[in-house]
Amino acid sequence: MEYRSVFSLRPAGRLCASALGLLLLLLQKPGMATGQEVGMVRGTVVDAESGRGLVGANIQVPGTVLGTITGRGGGFVVSGVPVGSYSLRVSMIGYRSVLVDSVRVAEEDPVLVVELVETAIGLNPVIVTADRRLQRLEESSSSVTVLPRAEIAARTNLRLDDALEMVPGVYFMEEDINIRGVTGYRANAGSRVLLLLDGTPLITSDTGGIGWDMVPIQDIERVEVVKGAGSALWGSGAIGGVVNVITRRPSQRGVFTFRSTAGLYDDPSEEVWVWAPDRTLGYTRFDLGYSKAVGSTALRASASRYASTGDRQDGDFNKWNLSGKLNHRFSNAGELEFYAAWLRDHSGVFVQWRSPFEAKAGDVAPSQLFHPFFSEDEGNQLRLTWINTYLKYSRPLGPRTHLRIRGSLLRSMLGNQFDTAGAFSPAHGPGLEMQLDWLPADRHIISAGFDGKVHLVRGKYFDGSHREYAVAAYLQDEWQLRTNLRFTAGVRLDRHEFRNGPTTYQANPRLGLNYRPAPALSMRASAGRGFRVPTVAERAMSFATANFSVLPTQRLDPERSWTYEAGIRKMVGNSSYLDVAVFQNNYRDFVEPLIDLGKTAAQIVVSFQNVPDARIRGFELAGGTRGWRQRLQVEGG
Repeated sequence: MEYRSVFSLRPAGRLCASALGLLLLLLQKPGMATGQEVGMVRGTVVDAESGRGLVGANIQVPGTVLGTITGRGGGFVVSGVPVGSYSLRVSMIGYRSVLVDSVRVAEEDPVLVVELVETAIGLNPVIVTADRRLQRLEESSSSVTVLPRAEIAARTNLRLDDALEMVPGVYFMEEDINIRGVTGYRANAGSRVLLLLDGTPLITSDTGGIGWDMVPIQDIERVEVVKGAGSALWGSGAIGGVVNVITRRPSQRGVFTFRSTAGLYDDPSEEVWVWAPDRTLGYTRFDLGYSKAVGSTALRASASRYASTGDRQDGDFNKWNLSGKLNHRFSNAGELEFYAAWLRDHSGVFVQWRSPFEAKAGDVAPSQLFHPFFSEDEGNQLRLTWINTYLKYSRPLGPRTHLRIRGSLLRSMLGNQFDTAGAFSPAHGPGLEMQLDWLPADRHIISAGFDGKVHLVRGKYFDGSHREYAVAAYLQDEWQLRTNLRFTAGVRLDRHEFRNGPTTYQANPRLGLNYRPAPALSMRASAGRGFRVPTVAERAMSFATANFSVLPTQRLDPERSWTYEAGIRKMVGNSSYLDVAVFQNNYRDFVEPLIDLGKTAAQIVVSFQNVPDARIRGFELAGGTRGWRQRLQVEGG
């Protein structure tokens, strides 16, 4: 019942439904579909050395929106290709890209065998996040770092944020992600970096935070980190960058995977910090999954448990995660994709030290002050339940037109035992998105779309119920001025309406340039505007425990920014690369917590305010190489 009531939204729902119907009607107009004869391109992609088929390689037909991904044994079929002569681009992370020329499509469908040569590192993988479409990394006008699945697995990371710490320009304070210093410390509320899962936002509707445990590590195919404002394509929350997690496609043959990790915590360096002398402290994690295809339908399911006693008081947790992904291919080259994930997280919560300012007589020894091994509020527990799901349908409408439609729902349930159980209610974030990619001419690629989302939040600590309607439309044109020169221009229009609150309108333009003076050298530059609407937690949270309290703020203005960057990427042979970038970000009305010590030093009062002006400048240097018969990989930044 709650799901249906959320979708009974009036202005946003009618706008999304009207836009969807209008676009589908326009697609039926004569001329949108070609009347010429079409054929297929069939083939197999294999490893040049071993001859084994490569699953998951990207197949693209330049000059069209047609393409596919190799399946069992490396086989592929690209259908709907008009009769004529084409090139075929084949790429895969860890292999050198290949451009196959003079592929004839006629009555007799060609059958190709494409050999890929393994490279030391994936210098130019195919990415999707920077411009909402498939493109090679070397063609992007933004700074992008790609973490492939093999690299994440080799580091035995326990969570996604552990893997991201190795990306130049990315660092963490607790669970708050910073890209080029934009976030600061926000206690996982109001993230300025947008986390996406297969292009679907994974930001909670109440706190605007990120749940890193929502992304099982074994489900990841690769992670794309786009630095700089991404609001021109992705909207609110992408003011500081975008992290898009691309999940693994189900395998063609039945595959069972299992991974287990365990460890122990050492004793603290000071005896007075020992809080559990009679217990062995440690952590365990296991992950298992199964994947198999039956005909044109493939399914992947996984489960994980991550538990720890904590290395300090109230640092324990117990987390369970279940996820599944289903892909079905239709005969018209369309594909239906369904993903669902569930997370249950019960974690101890450290609120404050026993006495951060003074020691009360007989309460705690002075040697224990300012150390988070001892808490005034013992036994606090945070209980989280998340459900994330999306349903996506995509298909080519012709050689030059491609349509994607996606519906999603993110439901987060936050509960605690600070004082009253059940003080929080679920926060719902249903959304709808549609995108059309169109090639009106050989040198233009236009991406246009709209998305709508509703944030429904209700709870004791949020001062009642809150509802936000967010709708947006975006348009971007990539113009290939010359073979080695690309110019990108785009803009996104956003409207955020709060019930019994203000309505925000925002236009975010973006310009980008990519120039390749040589095959091994790529130069880029971009400028764009970003923004972020304050979350419900920043505007309306009212909460108190012991000597710590959070007060609501009557009015907060949206954050706005302009970001500029320029960079060079140089490939040295087949085993090394070097990437240099300089940037400047100008921010207005940053939302930051204001800490007031009150009348006494023992009372801490927190509220949020707008900071008028902020500026961040910097440069990044990253490089990598692999040697000693491809066994030793060195990367730095």
